[in-house]
Amino acid sequence: VPIQPRLLDIIETSIFDFLIQNTRRFTYEFIDQDDRGGIMLRDHGKSFGSASQENDKMELLTPLIQCCILRKTTYEYFQWLSRMDGTFSDAVLR
Repeated sequence: VPIQPRLLDIIETSIFDFLIQNTRRFTYEFIDQDDRGGIMLRDHGKSFGSASQENDKMELLTPLIQCCILRKTTYEYFQWLSRMDGTFSDAVLR
């Protein structure tokens, strides 16, 4: 069974939400109704979690944990980031 692009979009969104500690994304909106469209991410002002949080919100990664799949390009990007010196922000700005 081929993996649907929309599922991979949802998994990548969950990783993004984990990185910015966005615990308030309850729905996904799609640009097109077919599989060629992407996900539109809306910020409701609850991103970039509380600085006082002591633990990461691992439940944000549930789609990744349950499906255990990533796009090859996403995996390669994270491999590249893991080899970078400096902060995540520095790597993104390069």
